[in-house]
Amino acid sequence: NPNASLWSFDRGEHSMQAEQVRSLRATADRAIEDFADNKVIKAIKAGEWTRADYQSLLLTIFPQVHQGTMSFALAAGNCATRHSAVREFLVHHAEEEMLHYQWIADDLRSIGYCGPDPRTLLPGPHVQAYIAFNFYNAHHFPPSRIASSLVLEGLGAALKAEDLLPFLEKEGLTPANFSFFLSHATTDKQHIQDLWDVIAEIEIDDEGFEWFLHACRTAGFYYKSMYDSTID
Repeated sequence: NPNASLWSFDRGEHSMQAEQVRSLRATADRAIEDFADNKVIKAIKAGEWTRADYQSLLLTIFPQVHQGTMSFALAAGNCATRHSAVREFLVHHAEEEMLHYQWIADDLRSIGYCGPDPRTLLPGPHVQAYIAFNFYNAHHFPPSRIASSLVLEGLGAALKAEDLLPFLEKEGLTPANFSFFLSHATTDKQHIQDLWDVIAEIEIDDEGFEWFLHACRTAGFYYKSMYDSTID
């Protein structure tokens, strides 16, 4: 391949090594474990989470879901040719996730929300920070935009419907009122595998890999903060 030297050797880049993949998995897993300590989950386990709290959570995460696909698309457009596999994944993922905000709107209506259109509400500071960081990644090192997805898709894949049953029964709700979360519990199991398949082929230097780790940790921090803010 006459271009191999131009894209890899001259840039000091290589496909992500097995040791790097293990390190990135450990970082993502740690972010997911840390997220599990958020105030929403604690309130659910304590039987103290209410329908009003659930509504607050849906309204809080709505801007992130509504805007997230735009940073996927931006990152795809900014990807270098050597990151074509990442670019193609990001375009496909942006299209697949594009209308998921409608699931949140449906859930809000199903629990009796009568407030303003969520698209007109300004993001809270924790949500804005998460959104802004994803757009920064899309500019600074476009492939790292998928680092946030390692955390979010991992969380979705780990969600168990039975964990929500006590809350649903207490508040007189059904799984139909949780279409956003429960749908992701199904789709994200495949998405997370697709992500790791792409990551294994990314051509990356040491600085780029360190940014991947940083992006993964930061995404977990901001996402946990978003959930905590709905209880605060």
